[in-house]
Amino acid sequence: MHFFERTFSGFRYHRRYYIVMMLLSVAFCLISIMLMTSEMIDQSAQGAFLQRLNSFGDQNKEAILLSTQVGQAHIKMVQSAQSLLNRVMILNGICWLIGMAWLWHHRRSETDALYLVGKSSMSIGLQYAFEAFFSFWISFMISVFLIILFNDQLIQFLTNANRSVFGHLLQEGYQSVDMNRAFRQLFARHLTGFTRETLFYYGGRTDDITQPTGFLTTLGSGMAVIFITNLGLVTPLSMIRKRRVMPR
Repeated sequence: MHFFERTFSGFRYHRRYYIVMMLLSVAFCLISIMLMTSEMIDQSAQGAFLQRLNSFGDQNKEAILLSTQVGQAHIKMVQSAQSLLNRVMILNGICWLIGMAWLWHHRRSETDALYLVGKSSMSIGLQYAFEAFFSFWISFMISVFLIILFNDQLIQFLTNANRSVFGHLLQEGYQSVDMNRAFRQLFARHLTGFTRETLFYYGGRTDDITQPTGFLTTLGSGMAVIFITNLGLVTPLSMIRKRRVMPR
């Protein structure tokens, strides 16, 4: 009971620091979920494209040509999204590392007092970790609330962004392959329920995508960063501090 009282007291006392970290965490959560949702939209668009392309026949030369070019564009999109996501996670880890180091430096006297009343390094480390976990949990819930509130607008925005990036990447293959000619020959001999424009992204929204994804992954990665940072930085520093405060 006293452990949680100390945890929430520490959170309130250092609220300015945690407010800053919460704002950064909200940004991390939103960007991570958006990137993973964007990747899911791209995968759904690719699957829908291949399904519609199958209506032209598996041996159609133009269909094979388009499938190859579109597949390469989708691979580039997935690689870009993964690269951005990795950078965001690394940046989040750096922010927490710097933030925890700064906070530990400014609460040295508090750490000394806890040692003097008999608290162990493990207990102190857990208290500081739970403060960070609590702040990140609040940030995550705020992010979830914002995403739920603007769900339709977010899906529409990501779909349009994916369509724009995909079109740009697909244009890069125009120099080596006559895509326009392939399209004309493909549609000249078939009657379909879609056009060239809706072959890739059907209608205004991507097929069957109505909800964002990546919530648990974002929560897990954020918690893991805090745990690793606390275990690798705060706890060892606290143990070193204990030797100075309570020499044998």
